[in-house]
Order: sequence, then C-alpha cells, then structure tokens
Amino acid sequence: MKRQLKYRSGISSIEDGDYKTPRNNLCFSDSDFKPGDAEMSGSKRLLEDLEADRQWAESMLLDAGALKECELHGYLVDQMDSSAFEDAVLAGRQESSENEEAIRHKLQNVLNDYGDECPGCEANAAD
Repeated sequence: MKRQLKYRSGISSIEDGDYKTPRNNLCFSDSDFKPGDAEMSGSKRLLEDLEADRQWAESMLLDAGALKECELHGYLVDQMDSSAFEDAVLAGRQESSENEEAIRHKLQNVLNDYGDECPGCEANAAD
C-alpha cells in the first residue's frame, strides 16, 4: 500500500515498510496538518516566552528605578543608575528561581534596548 508523506520539500509516495526518507525533512504523515505547522507552534511558544521574560525584566527595572517612563511621551528611558540595576537584580532573585547570572543577563539585555534620552523629547528639541 502506498502512502503519501508530506515533506518540507514536497510530497513523496512510499511503500509501507519503506522508511528511507530524507533526513530532517519529514513534518507529518497525516493529511490533517500542513508542512511547517509543528515549527510554527514551537516558534510562537518561544516568542511568547521571550515576550513574557522581557515584560518581567521591564517591570523589575521600572520598580527599581533603573528605567523611567517619560512623562510627556511615555517612552522608557534608561536612568544610568547602577545601584538601581543592582536593586532590580536583587528583586529578580527573590521572584525568580533562576541564578543571578541569568537574571543579570535578562535585565541587561532589556536595559541595552533603551537610551538615556526620550526619542520624543529629542525630536521636539530638534524642531
């Protein structure tokens, strides 16, 4: 009996018992799924986890005073305060089961995305 198997590179027919398939190309043998469905759900889950980590880090940095929201435009601004960063690390250690190095890494990655001046205020100053 021949079955059709879906591959990322196309559809192939094989005889039952013949399992010679291209390496790392098999997605699903059921016709219920399209190629790539499994990867998309895993990627979506990863993006959701990364976004949750980012939101957690932002809240730690805001609570500690390492980040501040611009009163006029709402942008987050790095306060360049190392003691506030250390306070965020300590608060993160209390809330998270991760080690200090991982917490520092997450917090520093988020902090690196923000400048020390509000982009809205800079644009108004240039006008």
